[in-house]
Order: sequence, then C-alpha cells, then structure tokens
Amino acid sequence: MRWLLLGGLALPLAVGCGGDDGGSGDSTGDGSSSTGPMATTMVATTAPMPMTGDSTGVATAGDTAGSSGTGDTGEGSLGDMHGVVTLQFQAAEGAPATILDGTARVSVTLGYASCVRDFYNANPSWARDGVDGMPVFDAAIATGLCGFGEANDAACSIMSLSQNVTVAYALNLEYTVTGPLAGNVLRAGPLPTPALSLCEADENAVLIGSAEAIRGLDGAGNTLWQAESFSPMQARTDDAAPIVVMAGPAT
Repeated sequence: MRWLLLGGLALPLAVGCGGDDGGSGDSTGDGSSSTGPMATTMVATTAPMPMTGDSTGVATAGDTAGSSGTGDTGEGSLGDMHGVVTLQFQAAEGAPATILDGTARVSVTLGYASCVRDFYNANPSWARDGVDGMPVFDAAIATGLCGFGEANDAACSIMSLSQNVTVAYALNLEYTVTGPLAGNVLRAGPLPTPALSLCEADENAVLIGSAEAIRGLDGAGNTLWQAESFSPMQARTDDAAPIVVMAGPAT
C-alpha cells in the first residue's frame, strides 16, 4: 500500500502491480481486468487480417478472410462462419465416358435457399460488396475453394465469383480446371453457416435450378457438356456428401 499526500491528508493509493494486496491484474474470466477498487473492462476483438491485392483490389493468392470484429477467422481461409458445398462430376448414363475430357472451365450457378435469402436481406454487410462479406469472398477467390490437395480434388483456380442478392438470389462461379474432372470435386462457396445465418441445422443453403446451371467449357469458351441430372438438388453448408453432377451432351 502506498500513500498520497493531498491537502495535508494522507490517502491510501492502490497501485496496479501484480502481487499487491489489491489483487490488481487478475483476469475476470470474461476478458476484463481490474485494478484496485476501480475496474476497466477490455473487450477482446478480432482485428481484420491484412489483405493483399493487385491494383484492381482483387485478392491474390495467400490472402485470408478477416471481418471486422466478427471473429470469422477460424478454420480455413473462409473462417468459421462460412463453408462450402461440394460438386462431384461423372458422365451421365448413355453419355460418352470421355465427355468430361477437355474441360478447361466449369460454370456453376447455385440458387440461394429461402433462409439464406432472408439472411442476406437482413444483413447486407455480409454480401459480396459488403464490409464484412468482401474479405470472405476475396479469400474464396484466392485460396478458399481450390488448392486443398485432397485425393479427389479437381485442380482448379477461380476465374470469377459473383453474387446476386436482389432478384435471382444466386451464387455464380467460374473455375479454370487444369486436371481430370471425372470423379473429382469442386468446392462452391462461400456460404454462411447456421452459426451466422441462424438457419436451422437441417435447412438447405443452396439449390440447383436447371441443367444449364452447371456447364463445362473448352478453352475457347464453347460448351462441351451440361448437367443432365444432379443428386441431391439441394445441399446444406458443409454437407459430408457431395452433389453428384451427371454430365450429358450440351443442348
């Protein structure tokens, strides 16, 4: 205990040193700390992780997602509040077994299910151009969807990633594919997890609306094939089983 001489009176002064009788520096367990008789609450926040980009502002390889104060920086570059669905490609019955050969690009449009639509309507900051959503989408372009190196991953990179949350309510992706596609998977996202969207755990996140929603193209942009069927037609974020896309001749 130290003393402060003020106006002829000696007053006790609490000093925030570890080991003092005042117990200063003790953690309260909820992120706050106290010093002597007065307590100062310090809230732990997650700062945005630095994003690097080219001159256009598009994220480049090595970026990771970080959203302002949201804590969305957990597992993987999409954080712990966003996930993906997976698409596995096979030749449809009756189609040439080699129909997927020569695929240089894959175009995918996934419609948002009603709960995810409601989420984006209520939380526009999480959209592609929002303050919270932009770093997540940029990370998906950079490292969040391709390059995991798992046995059945298709070798890919993201050519474009856009979103419509006004009329069509859809996620649009275009991949560059540099290896075999048959039997392999592509990841599509980012999609908000139930922890962020507050959707029920068994509610679907996306759906496939038509055969033209998934197409394979050659290097010149000509359509080689389109989805003849797919199962299931809807999926939840981070479902263990993929959407199996059966590729048939383009019509």
